[in-house]
Amino acid sequence: MSFKFREQLAIGEAGEALFLEHYPEPLILYSGKSADFIAIDSGDLVELKSDMYPMDKTTNFFFERWSDVAKKKPGGPWQSRRNSVDRFIYMFAQDGTYFEFSDVGALCARLEELIVDLKPVKVYNTSWVTEGYKIPRLLLTDLYVEAQIEKEDS
Repeated sequence: MSFKFREQLAIGEAGEALFLEHYPEPLILYSGKSADFIAIDSGDLVELKSDMYPMDKTTNFFFERWSDVAKKKPGGPWQSRRNSVDRFIYMFAQDGTYFEFSDVGALCARLEELIVDLKPVKVYNTSWVTEGYKIPRLLLTDLYVEAQIEKEDS
């Protein structure tokens, strides 16, 4: 199975809209490519990873290590660290649950320790391959704050 860029982009944009509308701190879309949002009050750069997989069906995060394996382009938190992002947020969009990592460097350091013994998972896109790792959420509990998006009842 291969993923199409436009489909993945639409998923990401839907996650961004949900997050932007319900995050407890005022954010605006960031105009550059290095982050998704900027926090209005603090100026922090914020990157959002929207996962469409149901949270109750996995105890893991999936962190993309390489956004393009052949070109060795960093993905996920590694890309965020390279771009000096202040907060990396992993959201299970269907559940409205997100995990906020406020120290991207510490997250990358922990992931580097953990992936040594793990087999990478390749994700085939139309014209490139990404690669990442399934990381148990329990191994990162000291690095994140878990929160729930409060949706208004319709």
